[in-house]
Amino acid sequence: MTDAVPNSYRNQPDERGHFGDFGGRYVAETLMPNILALEQAYDEAKKDPAFTDQFEDLLELTRGPITISFTGGGSLTIDA
Repeated sequence: MTDAVPNSYRNQPDERGHFGDFGGRYVAETLMPNILALEQAYDEAKKDPAFTDQFEDLLELTRGPITISFTGGGSLTIDA
């Protein structure tokens, strides 16, 4: 008997972004060159303090309070 960890979204993806026993990413194969290039560019950009400062500033914009109000007719208005 082995001590294999069962496949679960609680322990996935691994440090390389792979899911399941056989690895791989849930991305169309035709997109993989672009995904890998984006991953490499992001890894490089994270080393640049100017990039991380700007990234943090942009993240701060998404953390603000949002007012959601019922407008009738099955729609919502979102004020940011």
